[in-house]
Amino acid sequence: MAFLIGFLSQSRPDEAYIHFVGVEPRHQGRGIGADLYERFFAVIRENRRRKVLAITTGSQAFHRRLGFTVSDSIGNYDGQGGVHVTFSREL
Repeated sequence: MAFLIGFLSQSRPDEAYIHFVGVEPRHQGRGIGADLYERFFAVIRENRRRKVLAITTGSQAFHRRLGFTVSDSIGNYDGQGGVHVTFSREL
């Protein structure tokens, strides 16, 4: 129904990354994605990380609601002409 794949940075001891998140479309809008993020934030805090990052093509409103700030657009980030943005949040 939903998943979040994240990891603690190996090279930056204060950072963690959200790599991929998915919520089945018929379950979206119920707070499931936000709950997954909050659970990952708890893991991050337990491991003394202070910053979480994510890169995506969309979901800007969702990330802003969760307290993330957004970067300027990054053109051709994936080498296929896609436009992405970086989200960051201090914990």
